[in-house]
Parts: sequence; structure tokens; C-alpha cells
Amino acid sequence: MKGRPFLAVVLAVVLLTFSLGLGGWWLIGQRGPLQLAHHALTIPRAARFVPAQAPLSLYWFSDGEQPVAYARAVAPARQRRPAADGIARLRDGAFAAAGLDYHDELSQWLAPGTALVLFDDPAGEQPAAGGLPSGGWLLALASRDDEGARRFLQRFWQTRSLAGTDLQVSSYRGMGLISGRGALVGSRSVPLATALVEDDLVLIASGRGVLERALDVSQIAELNQASQPGLQEQLDQLGEGAALLLARPQALEQWLGWPLPAAAAQRPTQLLASLRPEGRTLLLHGHLQLPAPSGAIAAVSLAPVVTRVPSDTLAASESPAGPGTPAPPNTQEPLLQPPPLDASSLQPADPVQQQQLLAGLRGQLTSLLLLQDPAAQLRQPLLQPLVQRALARTTASGPLPVGAAPGGDGAETMAPAADAAPAAGRKRPGSSRQGRDVDDPRRGAGDQRPLSGPRSAAGAFPLLVAQRAAGPLLVAAGPAGWQLGTARDQPAPELLEPALAAQGLIQAPLELGDRSLQVWTRLESRGQRGGKGVGKGGAAGDTLQAPLAAWRQASGSLAWWGRNLAVLDQPAASRGSQELQAALQALDHAEAPLQWVLSAVPSRQLLRAWQPWQLLSALAGGGLDDAVRGLAVALEPEGHTLHLQARLSFER
Repeated sequence: MKGRPFLAVVLAVVLLTFSLGLGGWWLIGQRGPLQLAHHALTIPRAARFVPAQAPLSLYWFSDGEQPVAYARAVAPARQRRPAADGIARLRDGAFAAAGLDYHDELSQWLAPGTALVLFDDPAGEQPAAGGLPSGGWLLALASRDDEGARRFLQRFWQTRSLAGTDLQVSSYRGMGLISGRGALVGSRSVPLATALVEDDLVLIASGRGVLERALDVSQIAELNQASQPGLQEQLDQLGEGAALLLARPQALEQWLGWPLPAAAAQRPTQLLASLRPEGRTLLLHGHLQLPAPSGAIAAVSLAPVVTRVPSDTLAASESPAGPGTPAPPNTQEPLLQPPPLDASSLQPADPVQQQQLLAGLRGQLTSLLLLQDPAAQLRQPLLQPLVQRALARTTASGPLPVGAAPGGDGAETMAPAADAAPAAGRKRPGSSRQGRDVDDPRRGAGDQRPLSGPRSAAGAFPLLVAQRAAGPLLVAAGPAGWQLGTARDQPAPELLEPALAAQGLIQAPLELGDRSLQVWTRLESRGQRGGKGVGKGGAAGDTLQAPLAAWRQASGSLAWWGRNLAVLDQPAASRGSQELQAALQALDHAEAPLQWVLSAVPSRQLLRAWQPWQLLSALAGGGLDDAVRGLAVALEPEGHTLHLQARLSFER
């Protein structure tokens, strides 16, 4: 009989422990900072005040403190304070850009649900390059209670009135509006207007006209974003997210840096994307809506689309866009107007072929790019800029060999062909360590300055291969240079000969032990002072050399291409290669026609050149780059949309 009270006590303790654990899980998982990663996407309340065709709309589903707490919770122990401080600086800078002080004016009452909207100019005027849209902006802030919003507006205008702002109080559509032109002491004078909706939603606009437009569209369902047909279904496809982005074509070009084609049939109609943190990774899931094909044009496949690419494209290995960026095709040659891009016509990748290519990689790698039918992608005006940029960034992401110019000049030197006429006094050519020109008296041991002079065509060689490859293409880069993997006959070497011959590159066989290679070289003469010229012979004292532009090796059903012969001696399955392949698997889009992963250094370089990242860094006062550990991007067709996924990884 004494055992029963004991069992009852044990059972009570177990139930109490279980209840406490369940309650703790609910507090942490449902109301704690980690809930930021599991917010179900719904149509934001503020979308009612946003014009349906607004260029850019950004909705944030948390308050001002939750992102800071989340960064502190998921960061490594040694990085918790810097991570939280970085997010706090970004938050404070974002509100300061609108003339608001988060700590003094917002922190006490701000609730989850913030929206920033850029308006277009109703007169149809285009904003100046890099400037703010002439249509203005709208900021919507949700309040925890009625009194918080009212106190904020009272203090907001009282403070600015004391600083000299002339206030105008009026009524529009039954709502009270306060507007004025002024700012705090020491700040630039800007027009502002505010309204309070249902006592708990504050609207702040860059002028009375913008605020009136927001109130107008809120009264007509067809004109605002909240009532757009199919929006909730699209949000259900995206799933969860801490933020929601909706961008129209003009914002894609001006603010997100995506060059769009001029033809309306090729321009997307909108980008709908969600941002969601996943531990120390920020995920972006987006759907790029394409124009719906109609009539006979819809039946045109992507494959037969022909855009003439001139054979001299290889000549422009550099363009005004920057080193390593391929120049666009020669616009003087006739181009056929491409049909509307139908996402369903993009060929899906074959995961088996991808694994075969990935298994053949060698050496330490810093970037990987997988393309399915790159020739077809480069013929599409919508995809061409993205593919070209990915090719250029990938092949330029690894450190260049000593003595190599950014265009890929002089990475290796081979002996000239046997039938080449020897120059008088010619020194015996040979490969110098890491490609250093031993005949140049300007160079001492360890001198890494690139030689001056014209850059070879090797820098554009990957683009040339991509333009003619109808099968899978793997582009990888690392300290030893770039390497390409293709199907054995995609492309056939014969397809490259006209463009290479136009650049003076000669194809020849090369035997390296048991390896049989095809190499492309160009005979050059180098003077004693480092002068370089191309010719059949050289002056007295000149050195005749044949720099290696590229090589090719057939292996089974695959072909491998490279810039440096040193790649062939690199070990397989290095740690860097394994990490990049793990990043590919994390994308979980094995059939995506475009997959791109970058390690820390090239990811930071790419982000620094991206306008939105520059803006975020400016708002945070800098320091955002240091925590970046990698970037992965996939683009995959889904019906009449392109599904875009990006994973930005931070400090481990």
C-alpha cells in the first residue's frame, strides 16, 4: 500500500516536468526569436494601401527587436554580440533613412508588420540613373496598441514643429492628414505626410500626394495589391518567410541590378520573393513571372531560337563593365527577334550527368557553375546577362597565376611548334614557376605585377565553349585556374576553330605521360625588356614563346578543358570541392538548368558590386561582408515562371 503514494508522486513529477518542457518549447518555438524562421506568409495588411503596379514593395513580418534576438541566438558564441550589433545597426540605419529614430520614437510601440513601398511617377517620367523614384515612397508601421501610435504622431510632429516645420492639418477620404516640409535641426528639409488608420497603423509618406494615392487605392480593390487575384495562392507556394518582396520590371533593373531585354515579350512581369532565415543562412525563394505565351508564338521551342553570335566575340575578353566580363555580341550583325521566353522549354538538368562531372573535378575550388544547354540560355535576352556574369565571375574568382593579367594573359608558356622559324639569338623557351616570365629583367623573385600589353583570348575561352555547348557544362575555378567539364562532343573542338584561328590561336596535340591533350597556343616574341609582339620571327635577342591559351582532354564520355596544365596534377575531392558540392545539395534543385555556388571570397566580391548590398552596407555603416561564408543560386522553370532560390551563408 505504501508503493501507491510513491508512484503517484513520481507520476506527478513526470507530468510537471513534461508540462514545463512543453511550455518552454512553446515560448521558444512559437513566441521566441526562432519563430522568425517559421512565419506563414499571408497578404500583409499594409498591401491594401499599395498600388497594384508599385515598382517595389517590401513587407517585414516582425518587430524591430526580433531580428536582433534571432541573430544573437543562432550566431557562434564568439560572434553573438557582433552579429546582434550588425543587425541592430542595419535596423537603425533603415529607419534613419526615413528620418526616424528607432530607439527614441519607435521601440516602445512598434509591432510586427512594417512595409516600405516605392511609388512610380504618375506622369510616367523615368527617374534619373541611381536616383530615387520621382513617385516617392510610403512607410507603414503597425502599433501594439492605439495609444502607442497616437503618442508617436503627437511627438513626431511636435518635435518637427519646434524645429521650424510648417504643419498642415486636413482631411481626406474621412481621415486626418498631417503634412509639412521640414526636418530636425541639422537635417535636410524633405516633405512628409502622415495618417493614422484604425488607430494602430501609421502611414508615413514622402509627401501629401503620395499619401493621398495610397488612400485612393485602398478604396478600390482592383487598384491595390491586397486584392490582386491569385496572390494568396502564390504566397502559399512560397510557404514561410520573415519578409516579402514584390518587384516590377523597372525595380528589377534600377534597384536589383538585373538588365532586362527591351522586347516586352521577353520581360518578366514581376518578381515575388520571400526572405527566411534558416540558422546562419538567409534563404530567398522567388518566382519570376513571365509573360504568358499566346497563339502560334507559344508553340515555338527554345531550342530553334537563333541569335547570330559573331565569331569575333572572343576578341573582346574585356568590356567596360569590368575585368573578366564578356562583351556583348556585335550588334552590327543581324539578329532574329526571339520569341517569348517559355520557362517550360528550358531543359532540366540530368542529376546523373552532373554527378559524373562533379566527380571529375580536381584541386581546391572557390566556385562552381552548372549550366544545362548554355548555348540556348545565352540566346535568350532575359538569361544572357545572368549567364555571362556567372561565367565571368566564376572563371575570375580564383587567384590568377603570377604574371597573369586579369584577362588571362600568360599563365603558362609552352615550347613553340616544331615548324616555327627560330629567331636569331632565341633563348630556349620553357615554363617558369607559376608562369613568371624569367626573361623579363623587371621581375625579381616573387614579383607578382602583371606584364603590360594586350591580353590574350584565353579570358573569353569559357564563354566561347558555352556559346557552342548544347549539353551540360560545369565551370569551376580555384587557385590553379578555371576548368570546364562537358559532354565529349558538346561542343566538338572543330566548332571552336574559326573563332580561335581569328585570334591567331593554333591547335596542336600534346602528350604528357599517358595523357593525350589538345592545346591552343599562339606564337609570340618577347624582347629582353619584356616587350611582346606576335610575329613569325623575332629580332636579335628576342625570345620566341607560345603561351598556352587552353587545353582539352577527352576522358570517356566527358571532355575536360582548362587554362593551366597544373590543374591536371591536382588531387581530386579536396575539402573546398566537397564544401561547394554540399552547398549545391543544400539548394535541393538538382534539375535546375542553372546552379551556381561560391565560397567566401568570391561571394564577398560579387556582393560588393551589387547595388542592393551596397545600400544595405551603407545603412549598417559597413561590416556586412566580413560574416559572409558563401552564396548559392539556382534558377529552375515552373510552369510560366522561373523559380529563383538563393542561399547566403554567414559565419559558422
